[in-house]
Amino acid sequence: MVPGNPLAASLLFVDSDTRSMVLALRAVIMEIAQISELAHEPSLAMAKLNWWREALVENRAHPALEALSVADGRTEAVLRDLLALCESVEGALENQRFETTEQAWMQCRNLGGLAMRIEAQALDSDADEAILEAATQLGAAGYWLRWIRDIAGDAHQERWYVPLDIQADYQINRQQVLDQAGGRSWAGFVRTLVSVAVIRSEQAKERLMQTTSSHLRHPLITQALDQRLASALARQPARILTTRILPSHAGNVWVAWRRARQLRTKG
Repeated sequence: MVPGNPLAASLLFVDSDTRSMVLALRAVIMEIAQISELAHEPSLAMAKLNWWREALVENRAHPALEALSVADGRTEAVLRDLLALCESVEGALENQRFETTEQAWMQCRNLGGLAMRIEAQALDSDADEAILEAATQLGAAGYWLRWIRDIAGDAHQERWYVPLDIQADYQINRQQVLDQAGGRSWAGFVRTLVSVAVIRSEQAKERLMQTTSSHLRHPLITQALDQRLASALARQPARILTTRILPSHAGNVWVAWRRARQLRTKG
């Protein structure tokens, strides 16, 4: 909840129960998802992943899990999806390269998409499969945008997720990023990747806007903040090579307020 983190803006415009649920869920999800960063230490990564699998099944003590219980979010459906997230993280540990853009997108669905699906299901237990699928698409788009934002940082950590097909189309490789020399095609490369997320995010938003549930306002506020990040990435592609782009907190609060107001008017 520090300035710069989108949650510090989005959670200002939801009720206290939603705020507690989202914070608890995000804490658990982050603990599990960040294990994928340990791909260079497979034995340690698997040990942590197995601990979380057992913790979810055996109701082990952990501050994030305790917070989830207090928020009434430790339901059978949520725990099942958290276990599925563990499986996705294990898959990410094993698969660090993608031949096609669609394969990379599926990785984003399995991680960020599943995380948003878990949130939607926890916030609205009556959400149907069409709504949960829209939430999955929205979460995948947000994850995709953050992957683009962090391309340079990942490259320096010996992580390179850019699909081979788009590398070939734009003649981009990891060494160019390390050298901060994206070349003339860099802007087109970044904007093409951003457009993938923007189009799919907008489709998901339209489906979620059709629901009458007031519980799913937070995912829609999150989508507005993702749109702001997408605009920042597309506007200054070269900055990605040297800077981790973080839209300002004040601007995030404004965008979150505007989406929340739109949703209140709709309601």
